[in-house]
Amino acid sequence: MSRAASRIAVVMGGISVEREVSLRTGLCVVSRLAARHRVKPVVIEADGRWRVARGYTESPEPPCGAGPSSWSAAEPLPILEALQLLIADRV
Repeated sequence: MSRAASRIAVVMGGISVEREVSLRTGLCVVSRLAARHRVKPVVIEADGRWRVARGYTESPEPPCGAGPSSWSAAEPLPILEALQLLIADRV
């Protein structure tokens, strides 16, 4: 990966009935982008709180199937606090 790799947040999940589809799709997007970019997964919980990964995923994860358990180790936050974290990380 080059030093100039972009920082990208991938937001997935949510309060919709389509939450599981969004999580699976988000995992695939993270997996594909991580080969060339610094990817920060963001999971929106079913209650609307956000989990922002503490670090970046810089290498591809197993293809479209591994869960976001290692990414969502952070505590769930209200949306404004989560957005502040993303801004502070310059994502």
